[in-house]
Amino acid sequence: MQVLIFESKLMVNIFLRKYSYLLFFPSIALLTYLLFKRGLSLTFDSYNFLCGADTFKRFLTLYMCDGSAMILSPPGYSIFLSSFILSPISLHYTYIFTTVFMYGFTLYCWHLIFKEEITDNYIFAFACLQIATGLPLFYIHLFIWSEGLFVFFISTGLLSFYKFKAQNSVYWLILFVTSFALSITVKYIGLIIFVSIALGGLLSNKKTFKGYQYFILGIPLFLFLGLILINYLLADSFTGIRPFLNRDGFEVLQSCSGVIFNWVAPANFFPPIFSTLFILVLSFLSFYFDRSHFKWAITFFAFFLFLFISAWRTDIEYDERLFVPVFPFFMMLVFNLLQDIPRLKPLFYFRNAFFILWTTYAFLRLGKNVIQWTY
Repeated sequence: MQVLIFESKLMVNIFLRKYSYLLFFPSIALLTYLLFKRGLSLTFDSYNFLCGADTFKRFLTLYMCDGSAMILSPPGYSIFLSSFILSPISLHYTYIFTTVFMYGFTLYCWHLIFKEEITDNYIFAFACLQIATGLPLFYIHLFIWSEGLFVFFISTGLLSFYKFKAQNSVYWLILFVTSFALSITVKYIGLIIFVSIALGGLLSNKKTFKGYQYFILGIPLFLFLGLILINYLLADSFTGIRPFLNRDGFEVLQSCSGVIFNWVAPANFFPPIFSTLFILVLSFLSFYFDRSHFKWAITFFAFFLFLFISAWRTDIEYDERLFVPVFPFFMMLVFNLLQDIPRLKPLFYFRNAFFILWTTYAFLRLGKNVIQWTY
């Protein structure tokens, strides 16, 4: 009897490790359905990206709708859109198919990353279910926004980083660097994620790079410097000028923390200070009890700190869209912490209950928004 139970558990574990990516198909099908039913959504940013794509196609220059040079956003996404304008098929349908592909490939990249990082099969299954039902990654693909392409590049780059560590092949290193270099052409903040991952990987694994490998790792930095130099020549500003504000720092911190906490539980049900305490406790646990996974903590908190300071001092809108690129990093941070919980029964049951509640909340949140988008 015990042998049968052991074998059945083993078969379940093997199935979970091999085929958890099947959990992504309903989300991919749902995204496809929404895009074909309602079409691509537009915001003011979308119009600027499309203006940039149109002017690049016609004049090989990038201008926003008001005729000013496009330097607040890097040129990569508009150039990407211009390739669809050149397509014999309409922008609408080719972009929909490309968006669905990017979303599916991003999910699959994180499936492979979870395989590398998460050894507990129960947590691994919940990780795949979480990213499949996660609203942040889903909804950015409904708009003509740069976030979908940006997340696609950083996910490809991170997976390449794992392959490079495993095989020490220069080809994977080049793909890692190229992916993040392309991400910087879409969002300047890609440089922060690239440096954080590289630094976190070095601290976690004590890896020594060869001289030429350090040179390759420097390419995204050189590209970033080249972009801001071109911006200065075009508009006398490195990355664009935003109005300077002096917002209440603690209020902004609470709001930014609330965005992150809302990924786990409905933040509006709790006092605002609770969200800030959540971020502070998470940072303490990450840096003092999970040093083997430094890259997740460094990447997430470097990104969070940069956005917090930007929202505090400028007119930048600190909504969920802004934090979406580190949504998978946040999940990895939490999953690794919970994976390392001592196997005491009360803690073990608490962890499992938390996963069930978290996944239920994510599913209901996605479902509520899908109903709104559909009807």
